[in-house]
This record gives sequence, C-alpha cells and structure tokens, in this order.
Amino acid sequence: MKDQRIAILEKVASGEIAPVDAEKALRVLDEDFFKVNRYSNNSWIDWIDKIASFVKPEFYIELKNYEDDDSQLVTLSMIKELILKHIKEDYVDGLKSLGYDDLDDAELVKAVIHRLDLEFIQYLKTVGYNNLEFNILVKMKIHDVTPDFIAEMQKFGFDDLRPNILVKMRIHDVTLGFINSLLECGEEELTPNILVDLRIHNITSNFIQKVRSYFKDASLREIQRLAISGSNFSRIGEYNEIFGEELTIRDLIKLENHDVQPDYILQLKEIGFGDFSINRIISFHNHNVTPEYIRQLQDYGFNELTANEIINLSSHNVTVEYIRELLDLGFDGMTLKEIREFRIHNVDVNYIKNLYEFSFDNLSPKLIRNLAIHNVSIEMIQHIKGLFEDATLKEIINATIHGVDVEYMNYVIDLFPDIKLKDLIDMCIHDIDKQFLLLLESKGLIDLNPRQVIKLKISNVFDIE
Repeated sequence: MKDQRIAILEKVASGEIAPVDAEKALRVLDEDFFKVNRYSNNSWIDWIDKIASFVKPEFYIELKNYEDDDSQLVTLSMIKELILKHIKEDYVDGLKSLGYDDLDDAELVKAVIHRLDLEFIQYLKTVGYNNLEFNILVKMKIHDVTPDFIAEMQKFGFDDLRPNILVKMRIHDVTLGFINSLLECGEEELTPNILVDLRIHNITSNFIQKVRSYFKDASLREIQRLAISGSNFSRIGEYNEIFGEELTIRDLIKLENHDVQPDYILQLKEIGFGDFSINRIISFHNHNVTPEYIRQLQDYGFNELTANEIINLSSHNVTVEYIRELLDLGFDGMTLKEIREFRIHNVDVNYIKNLYEFSFDNLSPKLIRNLAIHNVSIEMIQHIKGLFEDATLKEIINATIHGVDVEYMNYVIDLFPDIKLKDLIDMCIHDIDKQFLLLLESKGLIDLNPRQVIKLKISNVFDIE
C-alpha cells in the first residue's frame, strides 16, 4: 500500500495526473484498505475459507505469501486480483453454459465473493427463473433466497413471484411459520406485499388477535394502520363507554394521535356541551380549549356559544381574565366577537385606561379597535390633542392613516399657527412638503392660507422637477 501511495504522488509530481485525481485515487486506496480490514480475525478466515470451491489452491498459497510479507498490507484490491487470477476454469465454463458468458472481471469476482454456485442457478431455472440478470442472481444469493424457501412459498400458491419480491420477503423474514400463524387466525387473503408489510411493522398473529378482541371486523390494512400509529387500543373500552357507541379504528387513531385522553372527553361531556363529535373534540384539544375554559365562559353568561366561537376565542388567546378586565372597565355590552377583535389587534387594558384619560366622547369598542388597527399610539394622541384640543378620535385615526407624523405637524403649524387639523391632514394627503412651500415663498406667495396652498398644489400650477 505504501508503494502504491508513493506511485500516485510521483505521478502528481511529474504532471501525469492532476492533484484532484490523485486525491480521489488516494481515497479509493484508503477505502480499499479499510474494507479488507472488516474481514479481520476469525471472520476474515471464514470469508476466505468459504470460497474454496470457486478458486484453485494457488489462491491460498499466494495469499499467505502476501500475509507473511511484512513490507506490505493486504488490501481488498489485492484479494480481488488473486481471485480473478486463480478462479477455477470449470466454474467460469459452468457460468457460460448457464447463459452468463459475458461477465466482466468485476462480475466474476463478485460471483465468487458471494459464492454464487452453479447448482443455485440451475435450480432457479428449473422453477421458472430463467435468464435472470446477473445482479438479481447475486442479490438473491446474498439474501439467502434458497431453493427450500422458494419451495415453501410455492406451497401457498406463490408460484410466479418476481425475484425482487422473493428478496424482500427474505429480508423481512416472511417465514413458513409466520404464514401458518396468520392462517390459524383465519387470514386467507394473504399476498406477498401484505405479508412483507405485516413483518415490517412487527404485526404478529398475537397482535392481530388482540386487536380483533376490541375490533371484531378489523381488516389487516386497518390493523396495519393501527400498528403504525402506535395507538393504545387498550383504552377503546373507555372511549366506547363515554361515546355510548363502538368507535372505529380510524376514530381511535385520531384520538390517540392527538393525545386526547378519556378524562378530557368525559369532562367535556359533563359540561353538557352539545356538539360532541370526535372531530370537534380533537379541534377543542388542538386549540387548548379546556373544560374549565368553557365553564368559565358560561359563568360570564356566554351559554349559547358554538364550538367554532369557542375555538376562535381560545386560538386568539382570549382568556377569561382578559374578558373580566374589559368588563371591569365598563364594556358590559361587548360581544365576544368584539372582544376577540380586541385580542387580535393587541388592544390591552392599559391602552384603554390611557384613552379614558383624554375624556373622549363615545369611546366605543369599534373606535378603540380602529385605533389599534392603525397603530395609533397614546403618544401620538397626546401630541395631537396638545396641538388640537378639540380633535376627535376619528380625526386622529385619519391623520395616522395618511401619514401625519409629529415632525410634519410641527413644521406646518410653525407656518400656519391657526390651521385646522382637517386642513393639515389634507396638506399631507396632497403631498405638500417643505420643498413645495419654499417654492411658493420664492414666488412671493407668502400670505396664503392652507386651503389656498392646497388648491395651488392640486392645480399643478407649480410643477417641481
């Protein structure tokens, strides 16, 4: 291996190969070394010994010489070369006679390593598996698709299984005993794919019998879905008692997937809530609607709520404490829809308390909601009220909508001390900025009132480039 690494480095130095190609070659060399060392100790000896019927005695003599030579390490590539050098001619001839006369060197080595014996290929031909691709043959051999296994499957009517299906059945341990145990459970419609699926999901005959003790008519597909879900079907008796009817496997899977406990359902039932379907209960659970939450809403007089209304309240974090705080502020007539909209737009109690300090008339839930929607801060209200004592909430909202900020208000009021809030908003709407006002001043128009300025702007008499 040392000599091989040196040879690669010398090729790089001479320019014969690029550095990137050298890196790949060195990586392959390292992988080759590590692969062969997987067969170390006893497993290494077993693996080598098992190919004795495919190679000549000289293979072992030459391999021992390599092993005794301390100056070099035995690699997988070296072993493959030895196999190819000492493969028995009668084995190669036998492969050719069975139709495999165009195998390349790599395929011949693979056939030996996996002990693809001629008898195995001949048997497959006798049971109808003719002209199989070489890689399919190897795969069947690797996964121990033996003549005995094929014969066992044929006893159950599986006469023409595709090779890949046979391999899959072998990989997942579909055995004669497993099939018999299913037949004893009364299963008759067994297909290779069903058998494989059952094994993949560790569904035994005992599991099937246990499920059917709760679900008498459960199909194998339903049992498979139940196994995949990991549902605790031992609780089905509790669920059936609560609902007053036998639930289906689909119902159980839904409840278990969403971790809906029997106690939770029982508490909802005790409240007397009318809409008691499984889907509704799951929706309640997913939106953190607790029985206690419903009970508290009822205590505040909300007795006729629909399930969707309750879910909407809970999903928007409308807590009972929040409702209580709003009612304590005097909003006795608020509907739950208005309360939910308050929560959606982040209207908190402190915001409302600060609004009360301005002594606005008709401070309705709708106005408060609109203030929150347009992000009208208490600081903005204070500033506008400081400049325009009689400003209404609608005007303040309008000013915010049209982008009137503190800097713009201060600048315009310095020029027009007696301006009305409505005119100031109109000036902002028509984009009357400092540049336009300076232009008017340069034209000698210094005694105009706000309405005249707005008209000039609308008329486009002075276009600013």
